[in-house]
Amino acid sequence: RGAISRLLGACLPLILLGVSSGVACPCYLASVGYFQARFQSELLFTHQVAVVAFAHFAAMLIEELCTRRRPALHSVLRRRVAVFSALAAATLAHVPACNSRGAVLLHGALISAFGTWLFGASMQIAASRGGVVLSNTGFGIGSVVAAFLVSVCRLGPTASVA
Repeated sequence: RGAISRLLGACLPLILLGVSSGVACPCYLASVGYFQARFQSELLFTHQVAVVAFAHFAAMLIEELCTRRRPALHSVLRRRVAVFSALAAATLAHVPACNSRGAVLLHGALISAFGTWLFGASMQIAASRGGVVLSNTGFGIGSVVAAFLVSVCRLGPTASVA
């Protein structure tokens, strides 16, 4: 029993590091059906994906430039994980309240950037502890959780404005 609890104590935090970054963008992109119906725009999903991809690329470049100069300390990385998790969650929680296409796209850019920085900090922590595979597993679990939440909330491509 003690060995299992030690194993869980070592593995679970590394898995959980990946979960939050795995949830954010899939949940946002799953809102396509709702926003296509709300704004009567067939191109909105294409715009959402483009904005998410561009923001992800820009956030990766910024992170690369910042970490190239000086690698972050573990305490800084842990704070980044906490801050970016909170920012991504808060932004994601406000997505349903978007009242324009621009607001939907801005929220997507923010969620993508926060998720990218969150994932980067999580991977740096996991790499220092030899747990990159576990953290990537958490990312996959987060994506599955996102798919489950989308189906429960009925926000997928067949969603309608109530």
